[in-house]
Amino acid sequence: MLTMEQELVVSSIRVYCIHDGRMQDLLRHDLNWSAVRQSALYHHVLPLLYTRLKTFGGELVPPEVLSQLKKLYRAIAVRNLRKAERPDWVLVQGDTTSVMAVSIAAF
Repeated sequence: MLTMEQELVVSSIRVYCIHDGRMQDLLRHDLNWSAVRQSALYHHVLPLLYTRLKTFGGELVPPEVLSQLKKLYRAIAVRNLRKAERPDWVLVQGDTTSVMAVSIAAF
């Protein structure tokens, strides 16, 4: 069984999270925001969690929590941009409808 914190992370990555209202219901509880953050980091969905909470969380998310998530969101974005600039990725042309990226170096 999922904790409320884990359920918040799961509900935030659903395509129709705003329509079912579950995310807002969970936000009305006293959540362990550290556990929410750790779960989102562990599952590599923190950017999506932050975006959904910022967009749909409204006043239900404490401002200091959004601030922490925003810092992590930006740090992840910077890391991803730096990885994208690395010369160890080669684009391999597949058929005319897709392009596949293949790493030539181990991370």
